[in-house]
Amino acid sequence: MIVVTPKRYNKNMLLKFISENQAWIHGQLAKIKLKKDFLESDTAIRILGKLYQKLITVDPLKPSQIQLHKEQIELITPEESVTKLKKLTERFLKQTAEQYLLPRISQLAKKMDTTYKAVKLGEHSSQWGSCTHDGRLSFNWRLIHAPREVIDYVIVHELAHRTHHNHSAAFWQLVEKFDPNYKQNRRWLKKFGLSVG
Repeated sequence: MIVVTPKRYNKNMLLKFISENQAWIHGQLAKIKLKKDFLESDTAIRILGKLYQKLITVDPLKPSQIQLHKEQIELITPEESVTKLKKLTERFLKQTAEQYLLPRISQLAKKMDTTYKAVKLGEHSSQWGSCTHDGRLSFNWRLIHAPREVIDYVIVHELAHRTHHNHSAAFWQLVEKFDPNYKQNRRWLKKFGLSVG
């Protein structure tokens, strides 16, 4: 476990905190693992909310690739390497996120009669999405694990910030106008520990 603190944080206070809160710390780590395993584990992976069982095919005559079948995600690799399989999976998920999210953001922006300057997909440790004052949208590519309606909620949430750059009552009314089930979708996201900006 790695602990990150401010530069001048007292080491003795930190050790005391860890010692006094071990049960809580272990509980939080277990929750994080549970959340991660729900989205992606060694045996399965969620894409657009659907769970696919992982099937690894080692074939020295075939290049590295991923094929999505009805119930399975097949990782084809010329050599069995955990590191290479992780990189292959991540690249596939990022590409899938780009192919799904970018057109969907454009569609929902038109529906909401709003605009944005640019879209960036990244891996954010604390947020599913954000919107700057000048209209630059940013989304966590790991949203590709979520069901379509949850992804729509995150997009609608960030696009609503183009009109209201706050979380006022008017902001939530606008979100609800385009996502009547936003509270349910918000609860789904809260299970996984990231926030929406």
